Amino acid sequence: MKYFRSLLANGFLLLFTLVIKAQSGDSLALKIADKEAATRVFQQALFQNPANYLNFRTYSLTEFYFEQNSTNNEAHLVQYGQGQHSFTVGANAYHKQDTNKAMWGKAMYKQGKRENVQWNESADYDTVFPYVVADSVGGTIQYEHYRFEGGYTQRLDSYTIGISGYYQAQMEYRKVDPRPKNITAFFGFEIGGTKTFNNKIVLGLNAGMEKYTQKHRMSFYNPIGFPTIYQLSGMGNYNSLLKGKRKEAYYEGWTYQVNLQLYEAQKRNWFLTADIKHFAFEKLLPEFYDLQASTAKDTEYNLTIGKLFDYNQMTFGIRGDGFIKERLGTENVFINQSTTNYLKIAEFERYKYQEKTARFSGLWKYDKAIDTYSATPFIAVSQVIESYSTPFSKTAINYCTYGIHGQWLHTFKNNAIFTTNASWTATDITNEQARFNFGESNAINQMLIDNYRFQTTANWTAALQLRYHFPIPKISNAFLGFNYTYQQYRSDHNSGFEATMGITF
Repeated sequence: MKYFRSLLANGFLLLFTLVIKAQSGDSLALKIADKEAATRVFQQALFQNPANYLNFRTYSLTEFYFEQNSTNNEAHLVQYGQGQHSFTVGANAYHKQDTNKAMWGKAMYKQGKRENVQWNESADYDTVFPYVVADSVGGTIQYEHYRFEGGYTQRLDSYTIGISGYYQAQMEYRKVDPRPKNITAFFGFEIGGTKTFNNKIVLGLNAGMEKYTQKHRMSFYNPIGFPTIYQLSGMGNYNSLLKGKRKEAYYEGWTYQVNLQLYEAQKRNWFLTADIKHFAFEKLLPEFYDLQASTAKDTEYNLTIGKLFDYNQMTFGIRGDGFIKERLGTENVFINQSTTNYLKIAEFERYKYQEKTARFSGLWKYDKAIDTYSATPFIAVSQVIESYSTPFSKTAINYCTYGIHGQWLHTFKNNAIFTTNASWTATDITNEQARFNFGESNAINQMLIDNYRFQTTANWTAALQLRYHFPIPKISNAFLGFNYTYQQYRSDHNSGFEATMGITF
């Protein structure tokens, strides 16, 4: 952790350098309105390419912030926990050196805990599912997260090039039995370029790579009794031969992705993006001479098409998004030559996860002298299918999600600016079916039932975010923020609160 804290200090020092460069005479209201522009969020898919960051914003802006977050979830997947409490300190900077160069950077430290996490002792559940280490006891997980990222882009005549990179490290642990200690790291970079044709059309292409590792170690201070540790493999299944007090696991994976963008050169009034991403990881057991227990392969496809229309002081927009993801999991089969030496004799592809989503959204934005209003309605249909071949289990759930996000920005005479973001979202279950092959463990069977009940419960969510930016002499500009979220599931509800304060340059 001393090494991580040294990296954190160096990251903030680098951002401080950007802060000094980024200060300019542009007004606070112009900078915040530029950052919060609804059209920029509408075009967010374009900015996967670091070369497009040359026009990410009109003005340079730097923020230092402190954030307190608390959530309480009565309805949840048991692997995620019942709630989370965290404190974050961070900074981010975007600096336009001139019309041809831009650089940006971020640094973040987050400390907190997740309450009552069950059937998951591994970190990064969304990354390594279903091959997690688990037990029936669980408990509160404490964590520390660090993240640094930055990039640079430059225009060279009709070409623009860009590069970005990031490093994220995490430590998660519990102070009572069972005591997992997980250390994970993400390291990745993106490189991209664009070509402008006749100052009318821009074609962009970028590629990226990421390395992922996780070291898991379990310990017990009670010398007499301890819960059974399972190496889960999906939908309640596990490897019986590997069940027991296995103390270590190691995950290693690589991600490769390619993105394509095509858009109108001046205002990006129309745009098209397409990307493909491939992720593969393996789970090793160091106690058995790095025995490979399982592997998984992901393939994701994304497509976005959008069009903006300007009419006097108003902007209208329509956008369509398509998303497909498939994860295939393969398990290895062993015989035990001794208590510490297992021999692989076969492998079977047994787990499959599929997710498909089609989303359509609109945009209305109205600019006045001191006020800006916007509304973004949307509707999405999606299908999630999870299956396990032997013994056969399958769930298939169809969702319809719809809602609206609204924004109001108001500028005061003293150059302060007040921003309001409000949203309402509802999710209906249009079809669902399930077939479980329940095993010998009643606790695992109950986990499957609880998770499926959560996944097939209609719900609605309302959120309100308020932020006030105001000038302070000799400090430049400060802001205070408040965010509240409420989610209703039949007789259960979830809620979250977030308070933020910081300074901007």
